[in-house]
Amino acid sequence: VVFNDVADYQVRIETAPDVMVFTSGGVETSSADGVTVFAAEGLRDFAVVAGRTLRVEQKEVRSTTIRSVFTPEHATVGRRVLTIAEEAVKLFTDRFGPLPLKTITIAEAPLVAGLGSTEFSGLEVIAAAYYIDFDSPAVRALPEIIREQRPAVEESLEWSVARLTAHQWWGNIVAWRSYRDQWLSEGFAEYSGILYPGLRDRQG
Repeated sequence: VVFNDVADYQVRIETAPDVMVFTSGGVETSSADGVTVFAAEGLRDFAVVAGRTLRVEQKEVRSTTIRSVFTPEHATVGRRVLTIAEEAVKLFTDRFGPLPLKTITIAEAPLVAGLGSTEFSGLEVIAAAYYIDFDSPAVRALPEIIREQRPAVEESLEWSVARLTAHQWWGNIVAWRSYRDQWLSEGFAEYSGILYPGLRDRQG
C-alpha cells in the first residue's frame, strides 16, 4: 500500500517490555508499561521495525539524527552503514537542501527473497543478506562463491544506503503525483546514488 498524501501520525504501539521499536519519523513522545506512543508530522507513510535483539547506534549530522539498527552479530556492518548514511545526509543536505525530518533510521531486516531494500518516510530498511562482515572468522562458513563476491556485496551495500537516503528527498519530501509516476522519484534517487561517490571523494 502506498500513501502519497502528507499526513500527521500519532501511533500507539504495545509490545513486550524487551522489544525495541523503531518507526517512521522516529519521534517517541511517551513510553510506559510496554506502550509507546510515536508522533510525527508531514509523513507520506508510517512503518514499524521491532525486535528483541536489535541494537542501535546514532550520530548527529546537519541537525538530523542518523540511526543504524542491526542485530548484535552484524555490529561491524551496522556501524559501517551508519558512517555511509552520515556522509550521505551531509552531502545531500549540502547539495539538495535540509530535510524537515529530525531522525532517519536505517534498519537491518529479514526481507523476503528478491527484495534488497525499501524506504519509508524517515525509515530505510535493508535486507540482512547485505550485512556480511568479510573480516569475521564466521565468513569462512559461507560458500566460496559468496566470499569471492566481497567487492560487489560491499559496493552494493554502500549504493543501497546512499540511494535509500536520497529517497528521503526524492519521494518523501519532493513527491510524485501518483503511484504511476514513481519513476520520477526513483530516477532522482538513482541519480543521487550515482552522484554520491563523486561528492564523497571530492569532500575527502
